[in-house]
Amino acid sequence: VYGVGTPGDSIRMVNFTIGLAAGGTPIDFEKVVLIYSNATELETLQPITGWQGTAVTPGTWAIASVQNSRGTSNNELENGELFDICAYPARGIVKNDAFSLEVKPDIGASISIRRTAPASINGVNILF
Repeated sequence: VYGVGTPGDSIRMVNFTIGLAAGGTPIDFEKVVLIYSNATELETLQPITGWQGTAVTPGTWAIASVQNSRGTSNNELENGELFDICAYPARGIVKNDAFSLEVKPDIGASISIRRTAPASINGVNILF
């Protein structure tokens, strides 16, 4: 999980890779809801048109790339595939801000990614 930002200002995009647990049921990402939150905000990010690409804008998310693609090109995460997700909250993530990204499929358990922005924002930031 890493964040792309403006040095000294804020993180604009959060990027992460997601895959299924061994033997997991495929997930249709056209039915996934992605929610960003911090101590003061709760935002449902909207997918970009077509769900895939890197042309994200504030308040959106996308499947930036697919690794180990199986079968036809679609927005369904299948066993062995990895989706690189790019999330762009409407407001920047400031230094030391604790936040969460929740990936909610239409079936099954949601996945929550909780991270804290570093004390000094760089162009690329590893988020712990």
